[in-house]
Amino acid sequence: LRSDHAIVLAAVTADGRAIQHAHESLKSDPAIVQAAVHNQPDALQYASERLQDDTKYLALFIHAAGIDFLHRQELPRELRLRAVKEVPRIAACLKEWRALDMVL
Repeated sequence: LRSDHAIVLAAVTADGRAIQHAHESLKSDPAIVQAAVHNQPDALQYASERLQDDTKYLALFIHAAGIDFLHRQELPRELRLRAVKEVPRIAACLKEWRALDMVL
């Protein structure tokens, strides 16, 4: 069950922290992590390091969770610092997405 994409997606959509019980391969799945973070922003700490380190995905997760996510004390300090360090690139990604939203 922990490696079943549909079951884990349903679980993290209901409770983002359920991602901590998912199979490691699903902690690297952007759709799973985005659903978890949208429901519970501090779920990002359970995502794979690869996704946490990728500016594009970090921007996507901040977009899903809201910018106040950077101030959440539940997130490990090093993850918040990494996100803050990437704010200029994250802001550029968010700006691009807003422009796309306006076109669509």
